[in-house]
Amino acid sequence: TIFGECFEHNAVDIDVPSTSLKWRWCVRDQWKLILPHPPNVEGSAELYDLASDPQEQHNLAERDAARVAELTKAINQWWPAE
Repeated sequence: TIFGECFEHNAVDIDVPSTSLKWRWCVRDQWKLILPHPPNVEGSAELYDLASDPQEQHNLAERDAARVAELTKAINQWWPAE
């Protein structure tokens, strides 16, 4: 599993990275999950099958809640939601 995050362009508080956090994400096998960080960005989870949708055009999160839960758990173990 590969984990990553996206931040605001300018750091709000360099000592508290989550103040600038917009999204946390992971890629496992062909699946990519993107989780918004609610204090800083609105939205819901996005799930993509990169093998059949490499441009991330079709969000499958509503159709595959079990995979969203599995990957959310992995992301939260890597960087716990605050």
